[in-house]
Amino acid sequence: MEKFPTTKAIPEKRTRTPEDVLPNGFAMVDGWPHPVLCAGYEKPSTLPDLPDGYVFTGGAARHVARRALGLPEEPIRDIDITCFDPEADQDVSDRLTADYGGRDAVYGYGVSSGDKNSYFTTCDFTANQIYATNNRVFLTPAALQDISDCLVRPVGDRKDQYDFWHLDETGLNPKLVMKALYLVASWKKLFGKGEVADISEWQFHPENITPFHIALALNKAVDRGDQIAMAFYEELIRLGITGIDALPGGYEAYSIRELARMLNQRIDEGGCYPFTFDDPWLDTAYSQYLSD
Repeated sequence: MEKFPTTKAIPEKRTRTPEDVLPNGFAMVDGWPHPVLCAGYEKPSTLPDLPDGYVFTGGAARHVARRALGLPEEPIRDIDITCFDPEADQDVSDRLTADYGGRDAVYGYGVSSGDKNSYFTTCDFTANQIYATNNRVFLTPAALQDISDCLVRPVGDRKDQYDFWHLDETGLNPKLVMKALYLVASWKKLFGKGEVADISEWQFHPENITPFHIALALNKAVDRGDQIAMAFYEELIRLGITGIDALPGGYEAYSIRELARMLNQRIDEGGCYPFTFDDPWLDTAYSQYLSD
C-alpha cells in the first residue's frame, strides 16, 4: 500500500465529458457558462422541504446525488443550505438556520448565500459541485465522476491559493487537506474506496499541517461515529501525521480521546486556546489531563 494517497493528476481516460453516455435519468442543462447535469430524485424524509430560492449543498447534496445515481447513500452529517435568491427574506434564512443549522448555528454560521451561475466555481472540491432543490439535483460532470469514484480533488486553482512561506511554496489550505483526508477515510469505510488527486504529497507532511486543522477534521469525523473517527485516525497514523507509528493497546474508541488530548496539548503549547470539541467526552480530555 502506498504511504500517501494518490496525488497525481487524473488520467485522461478517466475523465468523462458531457458527450459521454449519461446515467439513466440525467440530462445536460442548457443556459450555463459550463456543463451542468440534472436529474430528478425522491427526497428522503431526513431532508426538509425548502422554500423557493433555497437549495441543499455539501454533504446533503452529495447524499442526494448518490441517491439519484443509484449508488450506496452517504449518511447526512448535517444539512447545509444555500440561498440563491438575493431578495430572500432574512427571517426565512434565520428560521432555517435555527431549525437545521445545528452546531453551525451555535458558532454564528447557518444558511449561506450564493449565486446559482457561479456557485460551482466557489466549491472546495469537485465532489461538492452539487446542489439540490426539493426534487432535482444539479451537478458538474466532474462531480458525477468523483462521487462515483470516491475521489477528492480541489476545484480550479484552490490547490495553489495558500502561501507556505517557510517552504516558499503555494498549495492547498491545510484545513482543506485535512478535510480531504477525512472524506477519503469516510468513503473508504462506507464504500470501500477513496483517494485524493491534485494535492501534492508534501502537503501531507506533519510540519505542514497544524494540530488545529487536524482537530477540526477529527471533530467532523467523530460526529459520524466511532468507526469513521477511527478510520480517520488510522489515515493520520498511516501517513505519519500524528508523529506516532501505533497506538498502545491497538485501535479503539478510547484512542480518539487520547488523540484529542494530544492535539490540544500541542495547541496549548503553541500559545493558542485549546480547540473546543463538540463531543464533551473529547473536549474534557485535555483539562482532565492537566488536573491529574
